[in-house]
Amino acid sequence: MDSSQDSGAATDDIARGLALEGAAGGAELNREQIGFLRRQSQLQAEQLQNLRTQNLRDRLRIVFDLALSLGVLIVVSLVAWGVISAWRSQNVVVSAFEVPPAFEQQGLTGTVVAAAVLDRLRALQDATRTNSAKREIEDAWSGDLKLEIPEAHVSIGELQRYLHEALGNETHISGNLVQQGDTIALTVRGRGIPSKIFSGPREQLPGLTNQAAEYLYGRSEPTLFAAYLFAEGRDNDAIDIATTSYSRALPIDRPALLNSWANALADQGKIAEAMEKHREAISLQPDFWVGYSNVINDQFLLGDEESAYRTGRDLEARAKRHSWFGSKAPVVYYLNLDTLILDLPAAHQDLLSDEELNRGEGTSAAQDAPADAEMLARMHDTAHARLVLQTSPGLGSDPYVAAETHYVNGLMALDRGDYATAFASYQSLAAALEKNSALIVNLNFPFCWIARGYEFGGATKLADAALAQGGHLVDCYRFKGDIDDHRGDWAQAQKDYAAAVALAPDLPGAYDSWGQALARHGDAAGAIAKFVEANRHGPHWCDPLEHWGEQLLAQDDAKGAAARFAEAAQYTPSWGHLNVVWAKALAQAGDPSAARAKYRAALDADLGDVERAAVVAALAPP
Repeated sequence: MDSSQDSGAATDDIARGLALEGAAGGAELNREQIGFLRRQSQLQAEQLQNLRTQNLRDRLRIVFDLALSLGVLIVVSLVAWGVISAWRSQNVVVSAFEVPPAFEQQGLTGTVVAAAVLDRLRALQDATRTNSAKREIEDAWSGDLKLEIPEAHVSIGELQRYLHEALGNETHISGNLVQQGDTIALTVRGRGIPSKIFSGPREQLPGLTNQAAEYLYGRSEPTLFAAYLFAEGRDNDAIDIATTSYSRALPIDRPALLNSWANALADQGKIAEAMEKHREAISLQPDFWVGYSNVINDQFLLGDEESAYRTGRDLEARAKRHSWFGSKAPVVYYLNLDTLILDLPAAHQDLLSDEELNRGEGTSAAQDAPADAEMLARMHDTAHARLVLQTSPGLGSDPYVAAETHYVNGLMALDRGDYATAFASYQSLAAALEKNSALIVNLNFPFCWIARGYEFGGATKLADAALAQGGHLVDCYRFKGDIDDHRGDWAQAQKDYAAAVALAPDLPGAYDSWGQALARHGDAAGAIAKFVEANRHGPHWCDPLEHWGEQLLAQDDAKGAAARFAEAAQYTPSWGHLNVVWAKALAQAGDPSAARAKYRAALDADLGDVERAAVVAALAPP
């Protein structure tokens, strides 16, 4: 029951009560008084209903006002977002080019020409995107590239375009194509880019659009374009872009520009000039980590390995490599140092990390995969090295991959004593280097290894010539010691080993070669002393530990030998010869079961024919 009904019932009760009271008192109420009371009750009910209606209206008004405010807020937010987006925009917008009507009738519209330029710009952008990300520099070419077709715009698109033009920092590209007698002339221009004309026969239009795109990219992003040109092997073009762009480049871009300039000089064999530019890049930006890596490489190529070592240690200290709070320099920049000190597991990880960061291709024109195969071969992991070579990007087409494949095949052949294969591999490598001398920059200066392969392959004159090409490097001096010892000149060999140590006393290679030579001449104590020294300078290099263990085993210290072999296995678990000598140590130490396990592991690795036959015999039933 509602309140109006309650009110009417109450009025009736009052009326009846008054009537009874009047009857009881002898007084009689008239009909007008009763009617008045009833009208008052109805008026109260109407007022109550009006209040309820007004309350509902007020609530609806509040909801409407909130919705309106929210809508306004959304519109304001969208406008603000559009303004901020336009203000921050650094996109490249390629407008449809102007072309003669005759060209349009043949399907060569302004949009088609602009799209050809756009496609080439996108290809250049993709080729340098990794470099841009590494530099952590925001620039126009790291954003979107757009093709603008005015006829396609509607009101919202027009507003967005006007905002971007008024507030943004976009690079707008335009141009025109005209017929000039028997040739066509393609003109391109852009914001801050002087117009330039590219002319030629009409059939050369694709080439003209490529030239135009490279011109636009080079004018707008000379630093990235110089890196691209170097990676493409266009050293002179890279140097030209660097020299003409340096004075107008932003300070933040100059170190990278100098780096590409220096790399191109190094490709041309101008190592001293390259190092000067690399050092200048570091002076401009002390945390320009790739500059340190390149200085190390320059010093190595100039035969100053001790200085290269010290530069590498300086890089580690500045970048706080082994600290939780380090600068986190990309690990590939430690590769040259790790290779120098023969920390081969670290070098292997450096290359793997670089491959993962750069879509499997690494940061330079030289692919990481074949370089990693070299590290694996030096770790005596031949099966893995072969697999990496067989799956290297560029296999069968890239000259560097071919040269590195010959190099690694020679390393693996020397390791198992197959001197005929090593000789053939190094002859192929030498021919590749003679054909393309620039490859030497990306290889770990192989002439020293080539000389060793030639000597043990029976070509002494070729070995001497290769050593002369190798120059003043630790590997060449220590291998010359091996060669002189092989020829019976032990006195000269010892001078060679001493010279190798003096050349770079902080590197481990010379100590290990000298120790092996002493072992061959029966000086076990002297040999162990050299292996200990090699291990001190290269604690993660497996070879000195294995050679040390063999000397202990020869002195009947089987447990000591097994300990050295176990330590070496941490850095080269797949070395067949290591498992063979380890099995011998375990057998002498009285653990035949463990010895047999190591013999079986050796059979799964790469062994020479003689050693494999010995292992098979050791595993045969008594």
